[in-house]
Amino acid sequence: MPVGALATTVTANPGTCANVAGVGTQTWTNAANAKVSDAAYATVAVNDNQISNYLQCTNYGFTIPAGNVINGITVSVQRMVDNNGGSPQDYSVELVKAGAAQAANDKASATVYPTTLTTVSYGNATDLWTNTWSPSDIRASNFGVAFASQKNGANGGARTVSVDLISVTINYTADATLPSVSSIALASANPTAGAGSVSWTVTFSKSVKSVSAADFALVQAGGVSGASITSVTGSGTTWTVTASTGSGTGTLGLNLMDSDSILDLADNPLGGAGVGNGNFTGAVYTITGVPCNPPTNVPAGVTVSARCRPARGRGGLRERRGGAARRQDPAGEGGIAGRVAAVSGVTDGTQQGVR
Repeated sequence: MPVGALATTVTANPGTCANVAGVGTQTWTNAANAKVSDAAYATVAVNDNQISNYLQCTNYGFTIPAGNVINGITVSVQRMVDNNGGSPQDYSVELVKAGAAQAANDKASATVYPTTLTTVSYGNATDLWTNTWSPSDIRASNFGVAFASQKNGANGGARTVSVDLISVTINYTADATLPSVSSIALASANPTAGAGSVSWTVTFSKSVKSVSAADFALVQAGGVSGASITSVTGSGTTWTVTASTGSGTGTLGLNLMDSDSILDLADNPLGGAGVGNGNFTGAVYTITGVPCNPPTNVPAGVTVSARCRPARGRGGLRERRGGAARRQDPAGEGGIAGRVAAVSGVTDGTQQGVR
């Protein structure tokens, strides 16, 4: 639906009409004849104070796009009676939602049926029949109308009610609110500390579709190279973009590059028509290597502030007391893969270090 579209009205005939129990006792004959206005009728005989079953019509075949706003529903019934003595009239006129007649929105009229075929309408372009409706409700094959008649009197005997067509008109407005990006936030630990992949959470202002890796660009800087987007998942307003971190250290960011491929559920493009007007700059990771951890054999009470350097020779923790050295790693093999530059937390006047 194009951006800024005005209210639209569409009318459809049912694909299915059948007698359905639920009210009354009298059965409709040739119920399928109510699908088309052609002088072939669905009929029911109602005697004194009798009520018909539902003449239920569904499968209207509406194709209203998702994201549009339903403004109102109008039901039109072409009906007549062979003799209007005894007050033949409506018993119920209800919408059918998800296959169930909605008794709370009954619009039955007390008007006595005429003896010539007449079309009467129920509801209007702004009437939602005390209910809420989405395009998917209207598109559903089990959306429709449940119609029942009665003879609300005791004179004259049986009356035959005839129905030629039950049609439905939907008034709806296209959603003209443009989608936009609300945020592109980090979804993994930062700095990355050697992680091989990271993710971003991309949040849109409204539900969107057709989001893919082609809509994003990685920004590599400071020595990072070879990073690539590996997946894009999600739905509605929230999507996740995952990328490999490549090699080297530096920064890695994610930007959305609008090409009008991302659409909301009413087919409005991101930012409106035009490439680039929905662009968004996302958050940036600091890409770092695997951290150097201090050794596990540091004495109690000693705090190690470490700066890693390439390991040389046999490692180990030494404790110096008055010039004497005692190796805490007697095997001489278990030192850290690096050298620790500073040690703190000693209060007994000794100096301790890690080599």
